[in-house]
Amino acid sequence: MGLGSRDWDDIMQTNLSGTFYTIKYAGRAMAASNGGAICTISSIAGVRTHRFMGPYCVSKAGIDMLVRNCADELGTNNIRV
Repeated sequence: MGLGSRDWDDIMQTNLSGTFYTIKYAGRAMAASNGGAICTISSIAGVRTHRFMGPYCVSKAGIDMLVRNCADELGTNNIRV
């Protein structure tokens, strides 16, 4: 992989951490107002490899699992993810 660790960190912060924090704070507000729905955007790169795009693929796979887990946790508050 030709990318440096700074590239990895930037991609993870933008794609995965950004999605996490959006769900965290939106979920908190939705739970306080009796529910809602959260929709995220991932990519086919989350389930298939793409040469020279390792960090991007890993971040999108992380989003896919994050959504599944958040749906499980937030569903008890009437929030669809």
